[in-house]
Amino acid sequence: AQRVAHDLKNPLGTIQMILQKLRTLVTKENQEVQAALFPYFDKIESRIESLRKMTRNFLKFVNIEAPHFIVINLNDFLQRTLDTITAALPPDIQLRREISDEVTGVEIDVEQMASVLENLIANAIDAMPKGGDITVSLRVAQRLQFIGYDDRPRDYALIEVRDTGVGMPADVLDHLFEPHFSYSKESSGLGLAMVKKIIDDHRGQTEVESEVDVGTLFTLYLPIRISMP
Repeated sequence: AQRVAHDLKNPLGTIQMILQKLRTLVTKENQEVQAALFPYFDKIESRIESLRKMTRNFLKFVNIEAPHFIVINLNDFLQRTLDTITAALPPDIQLRREISDEVTGVEIDVEQMASVLENLIANAIDAMPKGGDITVSLRVAQRLQFIGYDDRPRDYALIEVRDTGVGMPADVLDHLFEPHFSYSKESSGLGLAMVKKIIDDHRGQTEVESEVDVGTLFTLYLPIRISMP
């Protein structure tokens, strides 16, 4: 995997340098030539960045380590993580929080769970090219039992990430968590596959609901391990 990523990065770097050289040369031409060529340069630059992102996601996916679990206050973790994410949001995206006051103790790998939230919010942003709202909520569901996973009913913390984006049809939802499947031309599809793998490793569940032109809701179920004092 490391070799594949290396083999991808080198030509991308070369293409980037050639593109910069072309930009420099074209700036010496008249405005008409610049107006004709710069949009194509921008498209090439965008595709280069998409390929770089795909390479990074590929490495993350194949190198996901076994979780290093610690018991944390999930409420505090969510607030801190969302503070960091909010600071980098585009100006036309509003992030709303509906975090239950009920303190929830869970065992998670902090870095992996932060990556899950970053991926889901990045997908929500991609689904709202004209801007919109993202709502992240946390609540507790008592005595749930997932057949085939739980030997008895247990309490779960539910993290929900909802957007007001373009939504997805049912046939897309059936394949959404498969590696390399993507509804977006700009995405490798590895991000959501990584999300599901991480939640599976946390002995949790991942669900998605979506409606075209209405939006998408991702729900993460994490088993509650302890009640924080």
